[in-house]
Amino acid sequence: MRSVPPDLHTATNPLPRTPAPLPPPLQVIHCIENGLPLLIENVPQNIDPVLDAVIQRRVMKRGRSMVLKLGDAEVEYNPRFRLYLQTKVGVGVETAGLRGSTSLSW
Repeated sequence: MRSVPPDLHTATNPLPRTPAPLPPPLQVIHCIENGLPLLIENVPQNIDPVLDAVIQRRVMKRGRSMVLKLGDAEVEYNPRFRLYLQTKVGVGVETAGLRGSTSLSW
């Protein structure tokens, strides 16, 4: 199983962690805007639809910046942003949409 890259998670640069089903919106927005990695732990089989735009990287160009529609808000998107989903659900239960939008690490 591959783990989180060491340059993203160190004692001086801890990986922001949040429990599922949905992290606090301000934490998600902060990570997206600043290009920080975000780890959502214990993700259930059904992921909240608000995160669909993030998982599928539905980024739009507005002038010189890139934005991501998160719920009703448009958030400036930093391409260094990474989302890590951790689950205890068995292998093979992810949906086809999630499988097509993500890469799995073992």
